[in-house]
Amino acid sequence: MFSKYEVYTTAQSLYCYPNTNVLKNKLNTHDQEVLKRAEEAITAVKQLDFRHS
Repeated sequence: MFSKYEVYTTAQSLYCYPNTNVLKNKLNTHDQEVLKRAEEAITAVKQLDFRHS
C-alpha cells in the first residue's frame, strides 16, 4: 500500500490534481511540462534577483 506522502508513486495522491501525476501548485497548471518550464523561469529570475541584491 502506498503512503499518502509518496506523491510520485501514485497518481491518486491527495497532493496531485485528480487523474494526473502533477502536484497541486500556485499556478494551477495541470500540465507537467508547462509547470516544469514555469518553475525553471521563476528560479532563474529569483537567482538573478539574488545576485543583484
